[in-house]
Amino acid sequence: MRAKKSRHNKKRNTAFLFETLVKEMAKSVMQKDEARQKTAAQIVKKHFARGTALYEELQLYRAILETKEATEDVAKRVVLEANLRYNNIDHRKVFLEQSDLIRQINYNLGGDVYANFVPSYKNIATVAQMFSNVTPVAEKILLENKVVGFMTNTSEKSETETLEPIDNLVFKTFAKKFNEQYSQKLADEQREVLTRFVYSMSDNGVSLKAYLNEEIGRLRGVIVESCNLTEVKGSSSMLEKTEEVVNFLDSLKETPLDEAVVKKILKVQELAREVSTNG
Repeated sequence: MRAKKSRHNKKRNTAFLFETLVKEMAKSVMQKDEARQKTAAQIVKKHFARGTALYEELQLYRAILETKEATEDVAKRVVLEANLRYNNIDHRKVFLEQSDLIRQINYNLGGDVYANFVPSYKNIATVAQMFSNVTPVAEKILLENKVVGFMTNTSEKSETETLEPIDNLVFKTFAKKFNEQYSQKLADEQREVLTRFVYSMSDNGVSLKAYLNEEIGRLRGVIVESCNLTEVKGSSSMLEKTEEVVNFLDSLKETPLDEAVVKKILKVQELAREVSTNG
């Protein structure tokens, strides 16, 4: 007989609340809503500060969710230790802090925040149900096995294979904003940069930086090669501008990847496409 599945309430899931606020900040940045971005950031800073119960609980989620390609033995030990520490958390304090956080979200940002696309939501929900003291014993064991599975990549189908890389409605909103500003369609390489930037807050920009390591080299090659074009060679001002672009690309190794920098990269990508077409 199959164990009855317990219901998951995402508004009472500390990891989900954190991730959806991070997505809200990313959306606000792309939509140039500085006030909303600042509000979301202040909420995160206040409610997930070191020393809060929410911070303590979030670290347990992270210990599991950020463990990848571990051995089965290591994964089981992490799950066991996380469960033990979870049981020692002041759950009443967690509940009260969550309630305050939810009120702040509802009052300052609105209920739409809970509809944000969180790529790891299924795994987050699974961990929450595993932690829960009201989850039946049989189901809890099944959930622990499932968690160990995605920590070791031995599950039949990983979540990343079943989820779209980015919520289509969210991306279309960003793309629309960009198109309105530059009056052009996003090229594949621009879409790739924009997509990775949207989620850079949740992985400290690792995915974006990894992609740009190769993309910047490609762009630099195209721009440097453009110096051989007749119209460029014959114009000192165009040569100067080309040199500025190359210097900008070279500086990216030491430059924080914020919204302004990403916009410049998108412009350089468009320039590189024009140069390649005309060349």
